[in-house]
Amino acid sequence: MIDTARVIVTLACPNKCPLCVMQQGGGSMLDKAAHITQLSALGPRYSTIILTGGEPLSHPERLVDCLVAVKEMGRSAILYTAVQPWDTVLRSILLDPPECLVGVTYTVHRWGHLAKVDQERWAEGFLDLQTRLLAEEVDIEMRLKIEAGATQKVPLVPALWSSIWMFTMEESCSVPPNEHLFHLDPVDSLTSGLLGALCPADLTRG
Repeated sequence: MIDTARVIVTLACPNKCPLCVMQQGGGSMLDKAAHITQLSALGPRYSTIILTGGEPLSHPERLVDCLVAVKEMGRSAILYTAVQPWDTVLRSILLDPPECLVGVTYTVHRWGHLAKVDQERWAEGFLDLQTRLLAEEVDIEMRLKIEAGATQKVPLVPALWSSIWMFTMEESCSVPPNEHLFHLDPVDSLTSGLLGALCPADLTRG
């Protein structure tokens, strides 16, 4: 039985990494009431809701709304993000996580992070984030993905991470067999074809 829903909170992402399928599609965004209704439709069927994108923190208010909705459903949430390490909303969520948040997967993109910002500033920010989270003994599972080619530029605090693994942008972004993929917003035909995702409302259709 599949009990994990991977939900695309938004297709928006500032990183614009080469080969990323997300930047090839698009669509409009639903208002708050509509996207919360969409997300809540997953509650009866799935015990774990993965919040991903795009970059979920491209729309921080929507992400926070989603976390609140998952908590109200009595489900667990896992956040996938590649936002810059000094992002204030990210730090707020991680240092004072909602009860429903059980895990975070942080991705370091060679193009999105290290090619577009001052590398020294990025390294200092990432090291500071890790050090603070470790000092606070944050009770969530932290996992790290690093794009191949960025490993020499990433300062690590290994004790923080439950797992660290490498990936390449050429690798498939296919959904694991134990998850279903959904998007909150209407998407164009190109996006639907690339991602193979469903709207949560599709659960109630014939």
